[in-house]
This record gives sequence, structure tokens and C-alpha cells, in this order.
Amino acid sequence: MTRSCRLVLPLAALAAVLPFVPAARAMTSNGIAAQQQWAAMDKCTRQAAEKYPDHTAEDLAKRDEYIRTCQRNQRLPVRQGLSPK
Repeated sequence: MTRSCRLVLPLAALAAVLPFVPAARAMTSNGIAAQQQWAAMDKCTRQAAEKYPDHTAEDLAKRDEYIRTCQRNQRLPVRQGLSPK
């Protein structure tokens, strides 16, 4: 085996495996738990937008309160509000 072949084969193997590294990292237990939390948080946000569809200051405040309540009930981290201060 020549010197160039010894270098090319490991680099080719590395290039073949490298695209799958981020996908493997996302499938860890922490990655799965984070994705589930984000999905639940998005669900709370969608429900609030359906319940309070207007973009008035009053509806934004009600939407924020609904989102916070939903997230607390599901034991999720509560995000910053949408209503203007």
C-alpha cells in the first residue's frame, strides 16, 4: 500500500461518517427531552393563539397569561411575555 492510499482511506471513512454526527447528538436522552419540551411549549403557544387571535394589547396579555399557565401546568420553563410593557 502506498503512502497516499494510507492517508486517503481514513479520510474517506471520516468523510462518510461526519454527516451523521449531529444527528447522533440529537438522539441523546438530553436532546430528546429538549425536543419534547420545545414541542410542548409550541403546543401551548398554538393553543393560546387559537384562543386569543387578536393582536391587541389586551389579547396579547391574555395570551401571555394562558401560555404561562399552560407551561406551568406541564412543568415546562416559562418564557418571556409577548405583551408590550
